[in-house]
Amino acid sequence: MDWLIRYHQELKCLLIVLMLGILHCQGVKVSFAPLNLEMFNDSYQQRLSVRWSVSENAYLSGSDIIFHAQVGRDTQMNIIRNETYISKYSDAENQFTWFWDSDVPLECYTHFVRIRGAPAGDELPEWSPWSQWKAHYGKENLRAKPYIFPHEKIVQEGTSVNFCCIPGKNQKVAKFFWKTWYDAPANSNGTFDFTVHNVSSTKAGGANVICTTTNGIHITMRGTVLFVTKPPDEPTNMSCETQDLKTLICSWNPGKKSNLDEDLAPNYKLHEWFSKKTKLCSRSECTWPIQKNQNIYNFTLVAKNQLGMKSVSILVDATQRVHPLAPTGLELQYINATNAKFRWTLKADYTGLLLLCQTELQMNNHHVEWRNITVMGKAPTSFYTIALDRLQPYTNYTMTLRCMAATHLSTWSDWSEQLELRTHEDVPTAQLDIWREVKSSENGRTVTLYWRPFSEIYATGYIVFYNVTWRRLYDQTKYQSRVVHPPQNTTQLSIDRQAYVIHITAQNGAGISPPSEIRIPNDDEIRDNGQIKEGRVNGKDGGIYVSWKPHPANYHGYVVEWCNFPKSQHCDLQWKKFNSSVASDVIKSGAFNPGVRYTFRIFGSNEEGEHFLEKKSGYIQELACSMRMRITIDGIQADMLHLTWDPYQRYTCQEGFITHYRIYLKSPEGNCQMKGSTELPLTDGKSVCMISINDTEKKSFSINPLKPNTKYEIAMAASTGGGESPLEFTKVTTQPDTAVIIAIALPVIIVSIMLLQLLLLGYWKRQWVKNMCYPDIPDPNKSNVLSFPTLKEHEEKVMVPRNCVVQKIEIVNQQKVEEVEEVQLSQAQSKEIEKLSCRSEENDCANVSSSLDDMNSAGLLYQTFDDPINRTQPSIYLEFFNRNYCGTPEDAFEILTSQGYQPQREIQPTVMPK
Repeated sequence: MDWLIRYHQELKCLLIVLMLGILHCQGVKVSFAPLNLEMFNDSYQQRLSVRWSVSENAYLSGSDIIFHAQVGRDTQMNIIRNETYISKYSDAENQFTWFWDSDVPLECYTHFVRIRGAPAGDELPEWSPWSQWKAHYGKENLRAKPYIFPHEKIVQEGTSVNFCCIPGKNQKVAKFFWKTWYDAPANSNGTFDFTVHNVSSTKAGGANVICTTTNGIHITMRGTVLFVTKPPDEPTNMSCETQDLKTLICSWNPGKKSNLDEDLAPNYKLHEWFSKKTKLCSRSECTWPIQKNQNIYNFTLVAKNQLGMKSVSILVDATQRVHPLAPTGLELQYINATNAKFRWTLKADYTGLLLLCQTELQMNNHHVEWRNITVMGKAPTSFYTIALDRLQPYTNYTMTLRCMAATHLSTWSDWSEQLELRTHEDVPTAQLDIWREVKSSENGRTVTLYWRPFSEIYATGYIVFYNVTWRRLYDQTKYQSRVVHPPQNTTQLSIDRQAYVIHITAQNGAGISPPSEIRIPNDDEIRDNGQIKEGRVNGKDGGIYVSWKPHPANYHGYVVEWCNFPKSQHCDLQWKKFNSSVASDVIKSGAFNPGVRYTFRIFGSNEEGEHFLEKKSGYIQELACSMRMRITIDGIQADMLHLTWDPYQRYTCQEGFITHYRIYLKSPEGNCQMKGSTELPLTDGKSVCMISINDTEKKSFSINPLKPNTKYEIAMAASTGGGESPLEFTKVTTQPDTAVIIAIALPVIIVSIMLLQLLLLGYWKRQWVKNMCYPDIPDPNKSNVLSFPTLKEHEEKVMVPRNCVVQKIEIVNQQKVEEVEEVQLSQAQSKEIEKLSCRSEENDCANVSSSLDDMNSAGLLYQTFDDPINRTQPSIYLEFFNRNYCGTPEDAFEILTSQGYQPQREIQPTVMPK
C-alpha cells in the first residue's frame, strides 16, 4: 500500500515538471488571479471568512503566491483594511482561505472584499487583476425596525466593545445607555455606533445596553446584554483515586468561580486518550468507570468558555491510587488489664491488596498513641481483626481506626467511628511519694504526713484506702497503724523523741502497692531556730533557681520543701527529692506568682532520716512594694532636714527584696543644686533631686545644705528588683536663718533704745527744751533755735481770720498825728470792749482779749523791728463780730506778708467828735 502512495506522488511531480516545461516552451503567461471567491460570516465572532482558488496553471506552477486583500465598509471606496499574506505551496487542494475580524458588528454596515494575487519573491510583484467585490450586507438599509448589535456578546474584562444602533424607517437615534444615559448626535439618522472602553466584570446576568429611537412622535427602545468575564483558570492539583477499585474519582481545583451564570460559566470535559472517550464533568469533580482489563488511564481535563480554553493532563494507575473506604462495625472482642482485641469490616472488595491500618488510642481524653498493623484485603463480608497489648490498667481509652493501600501513592481512608473501652484493674507497682513535717511539743513531737496520690497511670485501679503504719526504729515488735480514705492525703501522728520509721501503702481492688518508707531521727527537733541564716534565690526560666551546699559524704539525697501559697493558712506544702549528685534545680510550679515571696527549706537524707540544712527565700519575679514609705521629719533647721523611718518596713514589703532607698526633694525653683544628688527632669520642665541610700539597715538621714525659710516637698521610696514603691510627698519649710535675723534686728533694737532714752530725757527736761526751742517771749524770732540766719527768711507771717461774719464800722481819721489824743486804755475799758465783741456761750467763742490783741496788731502789720523811724499810723478798723456767730477751728486764714513785729507800739484810738 505504501509503495502505491509513493508511486502516485512521484507521478504527480512528474506531471508538474512536464507542464512547466510545456508552458515555458510555449511562453504562456500564468495568471494568479483569485477565482470562485466565496465569503462567510460568523456574527458572534464578528469574523469574515473568504475562500477562493486560482487557475490550474498557477496552482501547478509550484511557486508561493502572495495575495493582497482589501476590505471596504459601507461603500467600496471606503477602504478600511489592506492586508497581504503569502501562501506556501503544498500538495493540498487548490483552496485558499483568509480571515478578517471586524471591530464593529458585521450587521452594522455592509462590507466589501476583493483580492488579487501575484507570484511571491519579486520585489515589485506583478499583480493579477482584482477580483470582483464580494459583499456581506448589513442591516443598515433594511430599516424595517430598530436594531442594536452585537447581541448578548461575551467579552473579556478590560477590553473595548463597539455597539451600533440602527434606527427604523423615518427614525433617528436619540439616546443610548451604558451605566448611564448619553445623548446621540443630532444627525444620527443612519447607523449610530459608539464604543465602551475598559469594561469591568458584570454581574451574573450581565449589563444592559439600550438605544432609544424616535420619529418625532414615538420613542422606541431596543436593548442587548453585555457579559464581561475572564477566560477560565487553569485547573490545579488534579488527582484521581478509587475507593472500591470500580470507579476512579478525579478532582481538581478549578480556580476562581466565574461571575456569570452556570450556563455561561466555563464547562469542564475529561478526555481519556486510550479509550478516546470524553465525559462532561462538574466544576471540580468527575467520575470514570474502571475497565476490567485497564489499569492505566491517560486523562486530559479541558476547561473552556467563550473567551478561551485551559487544559491539564494526568496519568493514573488505578491500583496505585487507592483511597479505601472508612472501616465500619468496629467492636471489642476481648479485654483485660493490659490487652484488648478488636474486629471491623471494609465495605469493598480489596482481595489481593495489602492494606496498612492505623489505630489511634486516646488515653483518658488527653494522651494519644498511634499503632500500625498490616492486613491482607478481603471480601466485603469478611472481618478484619487486630490485637493490642501494653495497655495501661484501669484506664479509659477511646479508639478509632483507618486504613490505606500499602503503596506510595495511596491515601488514608476516613476514620472509623470511635469505640470507648476501659481496661481492668491491676496491682499497683509504684510507691507513694511521701513527706513529713515535724514539730516539737511538750510531750514529744507531732508528725504531719503528706503523700501524693497516684496518677491515673500508676494507680492501676481505684484506690480504696491508704494504710499508715509506724514504729520505733529499733523496736520491730510494736506497730501502730491507721487507715486513711481518699481523697484525704495527709494525717498527723504523735510520737516521742525516739527515732521512728513510717510506712504508707495504697490499696485498690487488685492488691496493695509497695510500701513507701520515711524515717524520723531521734534528734530532729526542728533546727530552724534562727541559727541557720536565710539565703536569697532568684527567678529563672519560669521558676525559682535554688542551690545548696552539697554533702555527698553525709547524705544520699536531698529534699527541697516549699509552700505554693505562703500567705494562706493552708499553704499547700510541696516537696521535691534529689539524689546526692544534684546540688541545684529550678523549682517550677503553676501556683508561683510574681510579687510573692517563697521560702525553701533544704533537707539532707541519710539512714536516720531527713535533717534540716539550709533555708532560702526568693521570688519568681520581684515587684515594686505596694506600701508607701512612712517618714518622720524630726529635725528642721535653717539649712538641714533630718528624716527617720520605720525599720520594720524592710520586712513588711512582701513584693520584693529592698535593695536601696531613694529620697526625692523638690525645691520651689524647680532645680537641683544639692551636692551628692542626681537631678531628674520632670514633665513640666522642672527637676527634682534624688538621693540614693544603699544601706537598707539605715533608719535616718540628714538632707543638707538647704535654703533657710524655704518650702520643700520630700518623698521617700523603697526600691526592689521590680521597681519603686509609690511616692507620697510631704511639704516642709526650713527654719529662718537666726544670724541674718540678729544682724538686722540688733541695730534696730539699739536705735530704738537710744530713741527711747532720748524721749525719756526730753520728757524729763521738757521745760528746758521748751525754753531752748520756743521761749515765752513776744517775738518767736528771739528763740535760740531760730537764731540761725537761714531760718529767718520769710518767717514773719500772720494768719488773719476771714470766715467770720462781721459788722464793720470804719473810722476815718483825717487828723494829723500830732492832733490825735493819746488815749490809754484802762483795764476797765478793755473789759467793756470785750463785752461788746462777743458773748461767750458754752465756751464756743474765741477769747475776746485775743481778738483785741489781733485788732491791736492789725494796725501794725507792716512795721518791723528794723524800721523804728516809721511812725505813721494807718487807719484803724474796728470790727464788731456778730454775737450770734462763732468761728470754728477749721476757719481758713489769709496769709499776709508782715512789715515787722512791733511789740512796743501803742495804738491810740481816734475819738469821734461829738
